[in-house]
Amino acid sequence: MSKYWNNIIRYISSVALGCYGISALANSPSSDDFSSLQCYASNEKNYTYNYDLETLLKKTQLRQKEHYVFSLEEIPKNALIIDVTSSDDFVAGTLKLPVHSLKLKKYLRNQNIILLGNGKNYASIEKELNSIRAFLSSSVKIFYGGVNLWRFQRGEPVRLTINEILPAEFVTESKSGKWIYIENKKDLEFTLNMLKHIDTFDRFAIIDDELFIPSHKISPKASSAIFRLKGGKKTLKDYMAEQGIIIAAKKQKELHDQCSQTL
Repeated sequence: MSKYWNNIIRYISSVALGCYGISALANSPSSDDFSSLQCYASNEKNYTYNYDLETLLKKTQLRQKEHYVFSLEEIPKNALIIDVTSSDDFVAGTLKLPVHSLKLKKYLRNQNIILLGNGKNYASIEKELNSIRAFLSSSVKIFYGGVNLWRFQRGEPVRLTINEILPAEFVTESKSGKWIYIENKKDLEFTLNMLKHIDTFDRFAIIDDELFIPSHKISPKASSAIFRLKGGKKTLKDYMAEQGIIIAAKKQKELHDQCSQTL
């Protein structure tokens, strides 16, 4: 096996042990010559290739409110409700279709369409909005809060819950809308008391696995705005480090010959 792949394997192993950043491997006594990787990652701040958490959160863009509806009262009576979640559950009165397939459905042309998601993965739906509107010549909006909040507003006997969000989902969603960490009981109590005053698209991530919200305190607003980050902040850092090295490895493979010539 080449020195290049030995280096990559060693670094991926270091990630599993909680070592973050390419520089950790470069300074490790067990590492081989890592100059080929440093050839294109010329300074330490670029090692994460925009997958460090602080850089990610600084690049947040505002969500567009005109893409959403927030209550049943805003929905036209003739609207067609489409459940685009991957869940096997059937939501009464809705069509069940994958969001990427909608633009191909001719029978959806010239309709008022409301999309129901799972209440956390809005980015994947937003990505399809413009093409759906263009292909179907339809009015298309997203119901903010997801299927569970939809059922609750319709008076169905459902229990409001706090959604669990995976690190990969958190990263994807971090590109639009602000995230605020809930790290302790004081943060949690403050958030619950201030929810009615926050911006519609502000979201909160519980990053301590021992923090829980009593069911009687989970309001509709809490259900749509507060999430539990699975595995907490450490798991998120592990994911970010893993993604960074995958990107770095890809770049090294693409530029390996060029780097070899310059060493």
